[in-house]
Amino acid sequence: MSFTIVHQTDLNCSAETLWNVLSDLEQYPQWNPFVEYCESTKKPGDPIKMKVRIFPMFAQPQTEIIKENEPLKKFSYCMKPLPLGLLSSYRYHQIDTLDDGTIHYTSSFELKGPFSHIVKALMGGLLKKGFTGMFEGTTQRALNMAAK
Repeated sequence: MSFTIVHQTDLNCSAETLWNVLSDLEQYPQWNPFVEYCESTKKPGDPIKMKVRIFPMFAQPQTEIIKENEPLKKFSYCMKPLPLGLLSSYRYHQIDTLDDGTIHYTSSFELKGPFSHIVKALMGGLLKKGFTGMFEGTTQRALNMAAK
């Protein structure tokens, strides 16, 4: 019982360049069509407060908890799970440096639990569109920064 959205690509930029894009939360609204606001200390256990545009008419507040912050490698967060395992989420960005100095970037979002099928049925397409926009914005921003 899960719903997963994964995007992956190899990028001709450094891990540091992509990490700078991912970790500069305050700049997300400039290039990320999915996130209109994002703030966090980025310390594991602390909240990450966002406004996400799942629906076209408004941005909804979303607060999740930072799970991992391993600079140049992995940044992840999750929702506070619903009781009885009804719904939980895990979102991560992972950077793997390849032998030729380029990187492999993975962006993943997963919902687990019996309610994940309901969320997928009601909002699956909107979530895919949002996470695709974020992935494309992230990669384009990193490539633009690398070209400077």
